Amino acid sequence: MILLIKIFLSFLRIGLLGFGGGYAMLSIIIEDAMSYGLTIAQVTDLNALDMLVPGPISINAATYVGYLVAGFWGASVASIGVSIPSFIFVYLFGRLEDAMKDGSALRVMLKAVKVAVVGVISGSVFMLLRELVLEDLNRAWFVLVIFVVSIVIQIKKDINPIFIIIASGLLGYLLYYVI
Repeated sequence: MILLIKIFLSFLRIGLLGFGGGYAMLSIIIEDAMSYGLTIAQVTDLNALDMLVPGPISINAATYVGYLVAGFWGASVASIGVSIPSFIFVYLFGRLEDAMKDGSALRVMLKAVKVAVVGVISGSVFMLLRELVLEDLNRAWFVLVIFVVSIVIQIKKDINPIFIIIASGLLGYLLYYVI
């Protein structure tokens, strides 16, 4: 029971602090997952699962981590915990939307959140990269190159991120299973 409460509070915190969507939450989820004893292979599976299973990344990741840590009930409380803040924020935003539409403070805040999201996503990449360096330095360089090229392509060409994710996934597949 204490473990379920800990999982719930952990994912409630993630839902509360994870601005910017699932990818922004991913570094926090990975950190918490590893604190529960998940291996880097399981965390990598989490990322692959997020790409394959439809639905919000944060819910998929919470369900996956909760299930690995405490089975069905762990998956349930983790999913509920990560969802509660979103329900509250959407309700509050809906009530305040008209008052905030013309505010320049909102535009400034959203720009700041975008910058923070880039930092959080980069943190996730470098955390996984650090683990990969310990396993295989040659592949770690390849992952870093894919990350940097993806950023440059996104900035220069403004390509839909989904295409960049698919291309990066295919390159990663080739790296690990073909080459």
